Amino acid sequence: MSEEFITDVSEDIGTCWKELGTKLNISASKIHNIDDECKRNREKASQLLLSWKQTNGHRATIGILETALIDIDRKDIAEKLLSMLNFSIHITVIS
Repeated sequence: MSEEFITDVSEDIGTCWKELGTKLNISASKIHNIDDECKRNREKASQLLLSWKQTNGHRATIGILETALIDIDRKDIAEKLLSMLNFSIHITVIS
């Protein structure tokens, strides 16, 4: 999951970033720190996903993110995530 991909998804996550963080097993203290350090929800969501990726490495998969989004009733973002992934794979195959 690239930083560009994270930035794109963060735009949509918006105000549900804390709830998503909880579903991704981000500690309450980390969520609090992100909330203090960042001003906009987009930045908070981006930092949250970057932290999750950094902490979990190869275990931070799109499938886990998709499930977490569905669990917080954001199936719309999960579907967009998969759409972005399919588009990315399609571009890679063509190139």
